[in-house]
Amino acid sequence: MNNENVLILIDLIGGGGNIESLTHCATRLRFKIKDESKLNIQGLEELPEVLKVINSAGQFQIVIGPDVSHVYDSIIHRIQKIPSLNEGKDNAKKNNIINSIFDLTSGAFTPLLPCLACAGMLKALVLLLAMTGFVGKSSDSYIVLSAIQNSFFYFLPILLGVTLGYKLNVNPYISGMIGAALLEPTFITKALEKGTFDFFGAPILALNYSSSVFPIIISIILYAGLYKILNRIIPKTMHIIFVPFLSVLIVVPLTFLFFGPFGIYVGKFLASGITALLDFNRIIAGLIMGFIWIPVVLLGLHWAIIPIAISNIASGGDPIFAIATACTFSTIGAALGFLLKTKGTSLKRRGVVIAGLIPAILAGITEPILYSILLQYRKLLFITMTASAIGSGIIAFSGVLASSVFWSIFTLHTYSPVIGYITGGGVATIFAFLAALLMNYEDISEK
Repeated sequence: MNNENVLILIDLIGGGGNIESLTHCATRLRFKIKDESKLNIQGLEELPEVLKVINSAGQFQIVIGPDVSHVYDSIIHRIQKIPSLNEGKDNAKKNNIINSIFDLTSGAFTPLLPCLACAGMLKALVLLLAMTGFVGKSSDSYIVLSAIQNSFFYFLPILLGVTLGYKLNVNPYISGMIGAALLEPTFITKALEKGTFDFFGAPILALNYSSSVFPIIISIILYAGLYKILNRIIPKTMHIIFVPFLSVLIVVPLTFLFFGPFGIYVGKFLASGITALLDFNRIIAGLIMGFIWIPVVLLGLHWAIIPIAISNIASGGDPIFAIATACTFSTIGAALGFLLKTKGTSLKRRGVVIAGLIPAILAGITEPILYSILLQYRKLLFITMTASAIGSGIIAFSGVLASSVFWSIFTLHTYSPVIGYITGGGVATIFAFLAALLMNYEDISEK
């Protein structure tokens, strides 16, 4: 997006003063707007770089595509300062609990997307080197590469502590320190021995919090509430010392005593519920998940699934992400069929789809394709959802587990059993591709 269109975009959302907060994920700008009456949605959708404008989960989202980070930087550069979430409360719309959960989850994991992608690619590299015999599993080279790959998930509570701190407008480094306390080596060693601690007479159950998600989320929510209270009651001259000191002193023991174990068991409960659904009937569960996953992505609701998937991966493997990624295969198939069928035509969306195939194949980012053709050609959307359901049913029936929450054409071998995964993905791709070839796009007017 050029400088002129960036300025137009800012003007169409009511100017920089109408922005309460701004973040971005892999394809979308995510705004919180003070006064929605100042928005010019029609004008925004007419910008050539804007694929779609959405109001979802308490956020105003503008879908840009892979170039979103550059657009974000341009907006920040021109506005200089985005007001914090604490400013403009009177004008801000209060979110309900569900919207707040999605917003918090998205805000926590969006900054970690490059880390997720890096860990996924490293996982693929390590497995590929071991499968080809290039490095042995007992070799030092394998150990070093595995350590690099495992580091992200092992220290995830620290990283999430930092991102949650920024999201909740508290000191992100104190938040990271709270996460680090959960991974202190003495405590981890005791946890591996299944021991307990006596904390001034109160028993602390020693649990392994490495790779955990829910305990740190609960802890930082507690810290955010305590932070506001301490800031009110402690004199400003003493904030720098006593607010962080008392925050850590109170939150960490409470996490060890109550919220940490509670968070661990919440994750296990949710994972067990999904496992029970799959055990009840894998095919039906896969068909349902596969069919609804594209709408889930379109609404940005898939962020709520990531903590569960990561918890599953830490326990050995995740069926949810494996099943859900069938929609990536079907979307790629639909895009290829669309391009072949419309070859030689002047449909403007061909260029967007061609550009959208690159991030879809390399990183599983399908939003450019979803918004450029699937939402415009509704029959194609239904076909793609159906193809996704069929592929997901096969993947679920095969009992495939994911070992990473990052999808790429280069990470297919990280799903096990890989034959079942490739079969399901291949069927979804071919079904969507052939169905897309049978559609008549000329009868559908361009918008």
